[in-house]
Amino acid sequence: HEEPHQGVVLAAATDQAFHITASPNSLQSIRFFSDDFPPAEPLPVHALGSYKSRQAWTDIPLGIAATLYREGIVTQGLDLLIHSSLPPAGFSSSTALSIGTAMALMGDHHIDGIELADICLKVQLDFGYSTANLADLYTCLYGREHGAVRIDFRSKEIDPFPLPRKMALVAVDSGVWPSTVRELTHHRRRECQAVLGLIREKFPDVASFRDVTPDALNEVELVAPLKRARYIIGENMRSNAFIHAARLGNTELMGEYVTQSHRSLQRDFECSCEEVDYLVSSALELTGTHGARIMGAGFGGWTLNLVRQDSAAEFRNRIREVFNYRYGVFPQVIICEPSNGASRVA
Repeated sequence: HEEPHQGVVLAAATDQAFHITASPNSLQSIRFFSDDFPPAEPLPVHALGSYKSRQAWTDIPLGIAATLYREGIVTQGLDLLIHSSLPPAGFSSSTALSIGTAMALMGDHHIDGIELADICLKVQLDFGYSTANLADLYTCLYGREHGAVRIDFRSKEIDPFPLPRKMALVAVDSGVWPSTVRELTHHRRRECQAVLGLIREKFPDVASFRDVTPDALNEVELVAPLKRARYIIGENMRSNAFIHAARLGNTELMGEYVTQSHRSLQRDFECSCEEVDYLVSSALELTGTHGARIMGAGFGGWTLNLVRQDSAAEFRNRIREVFNYRYGVFPQVIICEPSNGASRVA
């Protein structure tokens, strides 16, 4: 939610990934082989220039191939062998698929990371992935082992920072995946823009929420969406404080900022749900949990939990039990390893 408002985003790449191998074939077609996805029809290379959506999972890799075909990079038939260790939703799988496909198809050609992110974003948006964003793409490209990245959407700077090794990142699936996430996300964006317009009437020099302090926000006439802005402004401050705590190795303070972030998403941005809030509250009651919050765009999906490394396995077992007791289903839990971003292997 920070990206459209020149905000600061903190994110980490994880060891869940796509592994994509590209090898030439003599058929002058793009073919797909995967045990993780439904079978797909091949596409002749000459048809890439006019490729239209098939309403299938292959839209992303074929969209990338079509873009590289028009750039003169893809010129021959290729077989793509695709394996995924990503869950089907909530881990930016379309982003990972687009970046992985591009790197596999580029061969010895070099494309700057920022340009590559722009290419992948356009493909995702062109084929209906309207919640696609640069933050996920930059994270996929610039993630660091045992660390995270700070992405500043005002200065366009991407800076890695270390995460304490004594802390684990644990993701828990709430099982709630509403079909209206895109509409709700865009509605929140419009609400924020409306508030920014009101702020500019009083403070004409304001370019974005980065220029607004909580005190200045209090001087604006109270309107219903004002609390949306309260989250955006507060999150920028929390993000910078989180990095400071991470550099000090203060996992307790890091957890406090993460939990504060969730409470603001829950009450100010109103993009949580009952199941997610239950997961967060339950996690905070478990031994070894530093903090918890909703992950991604919200309105359901996964929670992110900062857990003491030596408590991660017990946390996984206990959170599954308490969620099953309440909702009658054992949630998927993934202990994530912060990892380097996408790379090519010869």
